[in-house]
Amino acid sequence: MRYTRRSSIWTLSLPLFAVLAGWGCSDDEGVLAPDGETGAVQAFMADEPEGEAVRTARSSEGAHDPQSVSAQGSYSGSLDARAQVSISADGETWVDLGSPTQASVDLQTTGGQSNLHGEVQVPADTYSHVRLVLEDARANLDTGSTIGAILVDLGLTIQLGTQGRVTIEKTVPAFQVSAESRTDIHWNMNSDRWITEENAAEEIADEEEVAAAAEAEAETRAESQF
Repeated sequence: MRYTRRSSIWTLSLPLFAVLAGWGCSDDEGVLAPDGETGAVQAFMADEPEGEAVRTARSSEGAHDPQSVSAQGSYSGSLDARAQVSISADGETWVDLGSPTQASVDLQTTGGQSNLHGEVQVPADTYSHVRLVLEDARANLDTGSTIGAILVDLGLTIQLGTQGRVTIEKTVPAFQVSAESRTDIHWNMNSDRWITEENAAEEIADEEEVAAAAEAEAETRAESQF
């Protein structure tokens, strides 16, 4: 994982091998903890119902087909995107959790989370900011879904943000990353707030609308609990 710095000026000279072993950062500066201590972090994304009933229909093969029943209508499908999660101690220095990954989550499905990043070692520190960047992001609605007065008869794709890019930053309660713990970052996209009749008709959801709807939580547990 590489660690870069927005500023082009370095105040500390490092041996080449130390630079090559540096920590990954997307576009801002950061430094490894003085003692080199690291901790494990992983990230997940889901799109769970917000206090709504979830209807599960069984196909002829017995498979489950979850479908959301909300004020916007009844729909199912998937959210597909290339995803990158980062964490920060101050909201300026961002540490990437590995490289972007291709993710797909079932829309409005309880327990249908996707693992965006497996366990990644990051510098030990106290963090309180998380970021999710989605590229080529689209909500693909299944045939038979209804959004307000719109009946989806041949499938429908709603693009998220301009050119499918959405950046979401959230402040969360401070969490400690250390060698004795593991932290899970959970994202819930809350699609029932932005899959609306208007957005379905225009086939695009505004970035700010998607970002405002999303929720993030950081859960840290001692390694002895795993």
